[in-house]
Amino acid sequence: MDTINYYPSDTTISGLLFSNYTSEEIRRLSVKELTSSSAIDRLGAPVSGGPYDLALGPFDKNDRCFTCGQGFVACPGHLGHISLVLPVYNPVFFRNLVNVLRGCCLHCHTIQCSNAEKYLFSMQMLYLKHGQTNEIDNLQSIYKTWILERKSLDTFYENI
Repeated sequence: MDTINYYPSDTTISGLLFSNYTSEEIRRLSVKELTSSSAIDRLGAPVSGGPYDLALGPFDKNDRCFTCGQGFVACPGHLGHISLVLPVYNPVFFRNLVNVLRGCCLHCHTIQCSNAEKYLFSMQMLYLKHGQTNEIDNLQSIYKTWILERKSLDTFYENI
């Protein structure tokens, strides 16, 4: 069996980045706002403004996309958006959200951690913003080493 190699064999992937769209990006990419909770009508046709709206792509093999005019096979599909009255959390990040909420004071809404941890977090965010993810791990290991040394010094002084 022949294989087709689109890239030279010495090509390597040096990184991979996953991110989420902002609300503004979603609205810019969206071809239609979804306003109906009904997917299909009584005759089985897609409802305009529903999840199967033909502006998002063909519903079946005989339909044409209202956005690009392509058929069922050729249309890549298009994004729609739903405007929500209240903010909702992304279930993918639920565990992270719970951890953040556990670390916050419910009265003053501040993060309850040491100044060193706040500084570490802000530096990690700065490195992340500039795409230096390898430095984030370095900072974490430096911080852990510092904490261990500090604990051993505290133990030393307690025993004097």
